[in-house]
Amino acid sequence: MEIVDLAQTDQYDTLWSETIELISLSKDKLRNNYLNLDPKSFLCFTALIDKEKIICFSALQSNSSRWGIDIVRCSTRMWVHPDFRFSGLVRFTQGRKFLNSYYLIPEQLKKAKTLGYKCVFMSREENPSAFLQWSNLVNRNTGNRFINLLGRYNVCGDVYPIPESCKQYISIDTSNHEALEIWHDSMEKFKIKEDLTHVSMAY
Repeated sequence: MEIVDLAQTDQYDTLWSETIELISLSKDKLRNNYLNLDPKSFLCFTALIDKEKIICFSALQSNSSRWGIDIVRCSTRMWVHPDFRFSGLVRFTQGRKFLNSYYLIPEQLKKAKTLGYKCVFMSREENPSAFLQWSNLVNRNTGNRFINLLGRYNVCGDVYPIPESCKQYISIDTSNHEALEIWHDSMEKFKIKEDLTHVSMAY
């Protein structure tokens, strides 16, 4: 298997076009999220290639107008080829079968560190329990220290009313001791207020 950064090269444009065509013809309910993706618009757009096809991709993203200048999101726009997805319930353990966390996220974390970003987060719209399991898997496969925050945040910044898709659960990599402080300084104002009225669950 080969890991490539599509944000830095045109060498795999044909493979990328073939992958987007595959997604467009699929029944993936999230397929519209991928069809207009431009890998060059990301800090890092890692793809895993096996036998001359892309089998997984995800990206490292910055958006200073939404999150501030020191915050980036990893594992954004993650996609796994249908032939490599798990069917049914799968226990998150660790290892190379979890393609994104084993092969791609480590490259994104290295890129974030090289570029000087001190706060890296992941996010998910639903299912905080599964998201916690995912964060723990990422920690086991990368050696980093992601922790899940309570409640949800508006990751779209100053957008009101807030679209439901912008209300997301957050996991912060605390490997950098400044990460949580940077997150709270920039994002506390975007914490979803209605979540504060619910009984919090430590997860």
